[in-house]
Amino acid sequence: REKLLNKAVSYASEKQLPADVVEFFIGEDEETTMKNLSVFEEKYTAAVQKAIESKFQESGSSFEKGDSSPASGSVDIGALAKSVNIRQ
Repeated sequence: REKLLNKAVSYASEKQLPADVVEFFIGEDEETTMKNLSVFEEKYTAAVQKAIESKFQESGSSFEKGDSSPASGSVDIGALAKSVNIRQ
């Protein structure tokens, strides 16, 4: 049981799950324990996301997902500064 608990706590830390509830998900063997933790991770992540969205709706903030690809090309800092009259 101690070995399963150590493995479960390690998994929870890796997945940024609350480690203090891990003991409730210990199963008969490692496979069952990991399956239980996987289901917990899925439900926990969904609940956190729902809470975040609810909080943003309360304050009237809404964010759309941005483009995940990195910006192409280089940025000319001098031209940007000149365009907003930061530097002459």
